[in-house]
Amino acid sequence: MNPLEIAKDIIGIGTTAGIKKDLLDLQSAKLRILTDELALAHKRISQLEIENGQLRALLKNPSPVIKLDDTSRKALQYLCDRNNVITIQELAGCLSCPESKAQFICDGLSSRGYIRFSSLSIIDPRYESFSDNFGYEITPDGRKFCFENAG
Repeated sequence: MNPLEIAKDIIGIGTTAGIKKDLLDLQSAKLRILTDELALAHKRISQLEIENGQLRALLKNPSPVIKLDDTSRKALQYLCDRNNVITIQELAGCLSCPESKAQFICDGLSSRGYIRFSSLSIIDPRYESFSDNFGYEITPDGRKFCFENAG
């Protein structure tokens, strides 16, 4: 081997070693990034498992979400106790309120599915017009709400 070839080999080894070192540094940086991302992913998984457990516990022990004001509760209880079709006039008398407020209360209870619009089973002579032969009756969901939320 001549000195020129030895010099070329030394330069080649030095260049290759520099490239290899840069490649090792780059791979080391990638490994740190992936390790950090993995740690974050494990932390997020732990958080989601805790949240999942809390949601499953809520499913096993649901609490009543729907709240009714006292007047609506009283109206629903009246319908439950009567277990018959009642008119707006009758409900307004029971609640000591104007018919418009009684209708408003019925609209709210109806939108929740607790009561439904219905016709009177017998025509009562107390009501003069055809429209007065209609009223509201409690639904199974309304009855269920009354008994589950009694007190």
